[in-house]
Amino acid sequence: MSLQAHLGELHAKHRALEAELADAMNHPASSDAKIAALKRK
Repeated sequence: MSLQAHLGELHAKHRALEAELADAMNHPASSDAKIAALKRK
């Protein structure tokens, strides 16, 4: 895997995690533990 491909994959994963975290933070039913786990990822 080339460096550019690896960086692209990491950026995509980061965007997906940020979207999941934002979604969890916008729902009051989300537990603090789940939000903390997403932040650690």
